Amino acid sequence: MVVELFVMCVASLLASSSEACSCMPTHPQINFCTSQFAVLANVVNETVNRENRWRGTRVYDIQVESVFKGEKISQVSTALHGATCGVSLQIGQQYVLTGSINRGVARIQSCNFQRRWDSLSKEVQNGFRKDYAKSCGCQITSDYVTEAPVMSCMRPVRGNWKMSRCLDRHSVCQETCDRFERCICAWTRSDNYQKCLER
Repeated sequence: MVVELFVMCVASLLASSSEACSCMPTHPQINFCTSQFAVLANVVNETVNRENRWRGTRVYDIQVESVFKGEKISQVSTALHGATCGVSLQIGQQYVLTGSINRGVARIQSCNFQRRWDSLSKEVQNGFRKDYAKSCGCQITSDYVTEAPVMSCMRPVRGNWKMSRCLDRHSVCQETCDRFERCICAWTRSDNYQKCLER
């Protein structure tokens, strides 16, 4: 009886954990480069489609102001709950949204990038407008990688959270070449980045 109860508890935990949604914080440039679309859009309306108490979708009607990547879309779909990577957007607010296209449906999830435009730094806004698209040839790696490629920038994830936060808000991993056309990728260092580190 005790063994059976233990097995049932373990099975229950495994089932609940498989439903959970978790993702590592990433630089917005990674979200841009790995997504099929990136748009600046006003959220106009929300429709909830329930399959049952726990499953379903939210569909947001959006009015796109700018297309940063991909094609113009009029709706985005997401899972109903945060536990299954669903996203909640506020009606009447303007967001940058990134995501994927599956069978003609634009989908967003919590591991994609979805932030209010007015909450973004100048560098992130410019990144979505132009800088990220020019820099997708550069990889962003972490300090867990022992041998990073030349065309990459390191984003620390072990302990130096302040530097990671400042890089995410104020830097782009950008390709730079010398007069001999030898190229590397390196972080841009704006004044706002330096001020962020000093805070």
